[in-house]
Amino acid sequence: MAESSASPLYPQDRTQTAASSATARAALAVCAAFSLVACLFAAPAIAPQAHQAYAAPKALTVTFDDLTGVATWKASPGVTGYWFECEENPIVDSSTIGFCVSQSVTPDASGNCSFDAKAFIEEMVSRGDIHRTHAYTLRAYASDGVEEEWIYVYSYTPVSNVFSELTNVKLDASSGKLSWDAFSGADTYWLGVEDQSQPLETTSVVLPEIIDSLFTYQGLAKKSSYAISVVARQGSVVLAMWSGTYSYTPKETTDPSEETIPALPVTFDKSTGKATWKAYSGAASYCFGIDGGLMPLDGLTADFRTLIDGLYTSGVVAKKSSYAVSVTAMSSTHAPIATWSTTYAYTPKKVDLALTLAPSLASLPVTFDKSTGKATWKAYSGAKSYWYGVDGGFLPLDGRSADFKALIDKRYTDGTLTKKKSYTISVMSYGSDSTRLAQWSTAFAYTPKKVSLAAGSSTAAKAPKLPVKFKKSTGKATWKTYKNAKVYFIGVNGIYTTASKSANFKAIIDGLYLKGSIKKKSKYTIEVLACSADSSKVLARWSKTFKYKPAPKLSRATWAGIPDQIATGKAKKPNPVMYLGNTLLKKNKHYKLTFKNNKKVGKATITIKGKGRVKGTLKKTFKILPLAPDLKATSVGVGAATVEWKHKAQDVDGVQLRYGHNDSIKKSTLKKFKGTGTTSYTISGLRNDKTTFVWIRSYKKVGGKTYYSLWNPIWFGVL
Repeated sequence: MAESSASPLYPQDRTQTAASSATARAALAVCAAFSLVACLFAAPAIAPQAHQAYAAPKALTVTFDDLTGVATWKASPGVTGYWFECEENPIVDSSTIGFCVSQSVTPDASGNCSFDAKAFIEEMVSRGDIHRTHAYTLRAYASDGVEEEWIYVYSYTPVSNVFSELTNVKLDASSGKLSWDAFSGADTYWLGVEDQSQPLETTSVVLPEIIDSLFTYQGLAKKSSYAISVVARQGSVVLAMWSGTYSYTPKETTDPSEETIPALPVTFDKSTGKATWKAYSGAASYCFGIDGGLMPLDGLTADFRTLIDGLYTSGVVAKKSSYAVSVTAMSSTHAPIATWSTTYAYTPKKVDLALTLAPSLASLPVTFDKSTGKATWKAYSGAKSYWYGVDGGFLPLDGRSADFKALIDKRYTDGTLTKKKSYTISVMSYGSDSTRLAQWSTAFAYTPKKVSLAAGSSTAAKAPKLPVKFKKSTGKATWKTYKNAKVYFIGVNGIYTTASKSANFKAIIDGLYLKGSIKKKSKYTIEVLACSADSSKVLARWSKTFKYKPAPKLSRATWAGIPDQIATGKAKKPNPVMYLGNTLLKKNKHYKLTFKNNKKVGKATITIKGKGRVKGTLKKTFKILPLAPDLKATSVGVGAATVEWKHKAQDVDGVQLRYGHNDSIKKSTLKKFKGTGTTSYTISGLRNDKTTFVWIRSYKKVGGKTYYSLWNPIWFGVL
């Protein structure tokens, strides 16, 4: 699998070890804290989670398809819900904990659970809530006290765009003034200090005032240096970022308990739970509180009944008969300047978060006929595209109508949807910049039936012939883009799956035979369909009878590769990702593994031997890289700085240090240090009007080849 060229939080040519730096933590905090309200009530419902230690939880059996990224499992008796967690970096050792986001998963009436991890990762990366990297640790666990969990490292590189960097960023070390150029298209900026964040009104800020305020009011730990970040956003979309460090020891400002905070005039309707207020002079943002703890709000209204229901459903608050609710107006330095609070008598209920619109999101007027399952709507102002979905998993639409019965039948037939008696269906409208404008959702009572995807349209048999090149000896078919076609299906005896513009039918037949979907025969009917975006129309079709007896071989399998491993002193036994067609081969069922030289830095060998119906043997290699040293700036002076590093492993031949004012590592100055004796270096000739970038990595020579660790970066300014 191809590795990511750059992480969205770092400049081009920079990579990072699994142990994320404090700077990255601050930048991530800005992204994750943008709007907790929107996270809770926009589909999907997201609740950032922290890893917790559990006492010997039992294993949860989950079936995970590496190709589609979909996890499925059966709920255990007594379990009413699960959390599915995605961590941005694979766990290298027990002390390494990356950042993660989670989504709740509710079993259907039959106790079946499913989750699209690939789609979830794409959305979280595009929103800036987690980094873009080449592997993620997935974890599923029960949400109601049953100690069971499943953990899996998923090798996947999101296709979401890598973010740009803010330009002309200046940090005055003496005054603490931080400024930057306005970024095209940005409507808000967010400042991050360690794991806390806040919105900004301008393109400059005085850091000591912010840090003092956070230290006094928000519980920021007292330190001598802080990780700082700035994020430019357009709505909820991250456009650009900057990260650095600032040396400063905070002092406590006036205790808010010693001064009188004015009352915020709020109109509160206890019958509906809705609070409204007018803009308060000097307020940069507003926060709501439920039994303490402030969370950001969009606008000048708060629906506490909906908020409490959502927080209760998400497990954030406990079920009670009354709650202390509040609204606070905050200054640009995140200090409270006016507040309102009261006791609200209300007992929450469980709600379907997928049906609850985000507070700032308009309702899309949709006409829905439950008897036919068809939805129609008029053009929405500013909308450039429409998407529809069933229990998540959205597809683009060509027009302004949707046939939900046909969609549910198709997804049930192709195995991406389980059979139930009711589904949550949705339609969303998006602007030209991919900003969601309006949404419609409802529950649709319908029991799906199996359909022939090839005959999904009455025009399938009459469709024009799709030009396909087919080679019988290899079973490979290729075709070019067909006019107006957005989706392609390949079929074997009426069993269909999606494809791009090529297919190996020998491998596909082998895979279906392994899965038990088809019986062993001497010939099969194979097809390629070119379809519309919603798969409802077959635009062109190709088919033929293919004479072939299934003979699953490892040599015919698609090899996804093994990511580079990190030497930790323990033997590395990664599980390869291999497919026959679209069938994932499983360890100990379809093959067994043996390893050689898989503990120390160097090239390790993996031997894959077929098992059961799968024949053949493969030999592959993967790299084991040294651990990168820890790096920090210990003293920053006038035009100079001293950096120190600590080796995590002594079995290295030396380190390489790069530094400069350019964010590209290719344009930096290189220093080499042999052995492990030298652990610090003073960099001189630095400019105080530019950010200093420093990278470090270790290296080890094995068998005439040099193996390098990942680069570990830091950023800072000088006096």
